[in-house]
Amino acid sequence: YQGLKKRFESQVQQGMESCVFMINSGGGEACGAWSTATYIKKIAKESGVKLTTYINGSACSAAYVWAVVADEIISHPMGCAGSIGVLVQLYNDSKKLENDGIVRSFVYAGGNKIPFDKEGNFTEKFITDLQKSVDGTYSKFVNHVVSNSDLTEQDVINTNASVFDADDAIKIGLIDNI
Repeated sequence: YQGLKKRFESQVQQGMESCVFMINSGGGEACGAWSTATYIKKIAKESGVKLTTYINGSACSAAYVWAVVADEIISHPMGCAGSIGVLVQLYNDSKKLENDGIVRSFVYAGGNKIPFDKEGNFTEKFITDLQKSVDGTYSKFVNHVVSNSDLTEQDVINTNASVFDADDAIKIGLIDNI
């Protein structure tokens, strides 16, 4: 993200008047996405640079974080947008390790350091804490979309993290044009 900031700043200094985000991504890691996209939008506004998103495939999840900061979102007719949600995927390999005859032991400090109970399942506290974190990130995602679009908080929540084809995305306000 630091490289994107520097490159954008350099292009603005060279007189860039418009910028097109060509997006084709199902998403990725959220860390840094909001702050960098918001920063790019701020610099663009201050410098009079028009931002346009062109969805050339998909703009989902973390990719939609970027798409929504543009002044206009245009999609290829076969494009899709959405997936305004948060996912953490967990793997519990305890049973496989047990079946393979591997005994896992932990040496640690701090009562919540290990997310597993004695049977190898995720602890209720770990899942509860993780859900709280996911909910917080989701709230930030929803607020980011609301602050960069004409959608209300309830509009965004009502998408239920679904992915919408271009025709449906324009009807609900995720994109501006096809």
